Amino acid sequence: MEVQPQLVLLQKTLLYVEGVGRQLYPQLDLWKTAKPFLESWIKDQVGIPALTRALKEKAPFWVEKMPEIPELVYDSLRQGKYLQHSVDKIARELQENHVRQGQSRYLLGIGATLLLSGTFLLVSRPEWGLMPCWLMAGGLVAWLIGWRKTR
Repeated sequence: MEVQPQLVLLQKTLLYVEGVGRQLYPQLDLWKTAKPFLESWIKDQVGIPALTRALKEKAPFWVEKMPEIPELVYDSLRQGKYLQHSVDKIARELQENHVRQGQSRYLLGIGATLLLSGTFLLVSRPEWGLMPCWLMAGGLVAWLIGWRKTR
């Protein structure tokens, strides 16, 4: 968990204040002294009065914006529908690219295998005639088709 620097500084300040306070007045308990003030401050900031005060402050703004809300809701729904169509289109394109990539890898692998097999047969079995050349040609064609599918 990351510690915020301002909280560390606040803690150091409180420790320093308590230390100075105890030097001046040894019976000082800073928590007992500050607790009533903190409780009243929290009630003012977080309690029901704070909520009603915030509602009173923001009410004119919301009354002014009230006529725009149905149009904003409609625009948000329409934009959500458009966004869903865009996401569906992107997902479809991604799926098509994934399939095309798989086919491309397959053809590149087949082409490389046929090229290597043809080369190996041409070197080790020259008496087989044109068979290794046909394998190499097939491998080259498969490799070119696979390479073209990557584009």
